[in-house]
Amino acid sequence: MYEPYTGDGVTAWMLTSPPDADILTILTRTATHQGTFREPITLDPGTRRVVDGTHRLIAAHLAQAATVPVINAADITVTPDAPHPYIEIQFTTDSPLTDTDIDNAVMSLRSFPLSGTVWLTDGTFARIDGTYHTSWDTAPEHASDVLTAATTRLRAIGIHPATITVNTTTY
Repeated sequence: MYEPYTGDGVTAWMLTSPPDADILTILTRTATHQGTFREPITLDPGTRRVVDGTHRLIAAHLAQAATVPVINAADITVTPDAPHPYIEIQFTTDSPLTDTDIDNAVMSLRSFPLSGTVWLTDGTFARIDGTYHTSWDTAPEHASDVLTAATTRLRAIGIHPATITVNTTTY
């Protein structure tokens, strides 16, 4: 566990950047309601600097969490040249989503089964210029299944997308 971030200019900057502020709002609610995050913050073991999880760390600070889960980057096996498949769904609604709608969407889309042994986990959700973006690291061949499952889950909680775009890529 890592003692939460005490802040510097990064927090203020993220709070004034609309996409980052939206992410921080969602993550702060998650930290407040759940007390922690499922995915640990990754730290460089030598410097203890955040390698992955700056948004989560700032959100934990904003939620006044006592501690957050961490993992050392040295404990993670990474294949640098391996492609990382990625699916993003962008959608609009006829009227803006409320904070409650967004909270429900985040929880509904965060982790769910597709077919067989394929699961989508730790999806992201953001609002950028009136378009909602949700994405997962998963194989592009699952794009159709992801679209069907995500749309079904959104409709089940009363969110009816007006337009939907699916992008698949690797990074």
